Amino acid sequence: MTKRDYERVASVLARFARLEVQAEAGAVTAAIADALAASFKLDNPRFSRDKFLAAVDVPLKYFEREVAA
Repeated sequence: MTKRDYERVASVLARFARLEVQAEAGAVTAAIADALAASFKLDNPRFSRDKFLAAVDVPLKYFEREVAA
């Protein structure tokens, strides 16, 4: 995958992360984003998990470690 592909996926996930439905929506989006990031890292060693999770824009409370802004 290319950087453009990763950015596109992050953009789609970001729309769900901003939904103001139930608190669980953010947790689900965070779990999906984290799983995708792990998969992308296997695909591309230079892939940045922190940049991807920041682009998804899920609240930091859903992650064990900080995400770069």
